[in-house]
Amino acid sequence: MDLDGEDGLIVLLAGMHRSDEGWRSASPSLSAALGFKRQPADWRIASVVDGLLSSPALEADTSTLAEHAGLSVSRFQHLFKATTGVTVRRFRLWARMRRAIAMAVAGATLTHAALEAGFSSPAHFSTAFREMFGMAPTQLLAGTPIFVDGDWSG
Repeated sequence: MDLDGEDGLIVLLAGMHRSDEGWRSASPSLSAALGFKRQPADWRIASVVDGLLSSPALEADTSTLAEHAGLSVSRFQHLFKATTGVTVRRFRLWARMRRAIAMAVAGATLTHAALEAGFSSPAHFSTAFREMFGMAPTQLLAGTPIFVDGDWSG
């Protein structure tokens, strides 16, 4: 999706190993990977980004988000993509994925995490997860994986 830190997150997920030590102790690395390294320079877009990250399940359409930013829909879409590197739709998906993974790491069931994060169903979450990371979410959370640090300098 070309988001900051996406490559590192993929490396982190791909480098998981099963261990008796427990994987929750490694959740800070995963939490850091799911974050964003910099705030958008345009305060109008930054405000929308903050809103999408804090409430990813919010069902605000693009015109509502544009109105919140004080921009026309076409200008908002252009500025959002120019500022974040992705469309509003892709960013919303990333924000929802971020929330669902964080909730699952914290102990929520995948079903609860998916629904609370704003996915329409657990199947929608599973399909989106598989498309984004190349594995099923159950593969991520099966057993007791630990996470190895990736190179976050990129």
